[in-house]
Amino acid sequence: MMGGVLLAIALQQLSSPQLARWQDLGGQDGQHFAVDPQSVSRAGTRISVNIRFRAQDEEGPVETVVRYSYDCSANMVTREAVDAYDGAGRFVGTINTPQPGRAIPALSIHATVRDAFCRTAPR
Repeated sequence: MMGGVLLAIALQQLSSPQLARWQDLGGQDGQHFAVDPQSVSRAGTRISVNIRFRAQDEEGPVETVVRYSYDCSANMVTREAVDAYDGAGRFVGTINTPQPGRAIPALSIHATVRDAFCRTAPR
């Protein structure tokens, strides 16, 4: 029960795709990425940030806003929460699939975010 309450609080912290000031990060593997610089929060060597993913599937455009936590000193990323939106930007639902921390691959969207935001976090 407590986990559900914490997830609901975390999801309320996610920015709506239309309201945030998204910074384009380019595309990879059929997806387009952007980061909300205003969502960045820091705690020691950790940062949290919202990333928007846009893609096209058989039903049309798909968009998700994902809250990730980066451990800058350990080079790890953890997915915290996911909100899904339809092509018109309407909220569709929350995807609650836990993901443990994992190493950040050298040539990935997570490496781009790490390089942009961890360098200003204390190490």
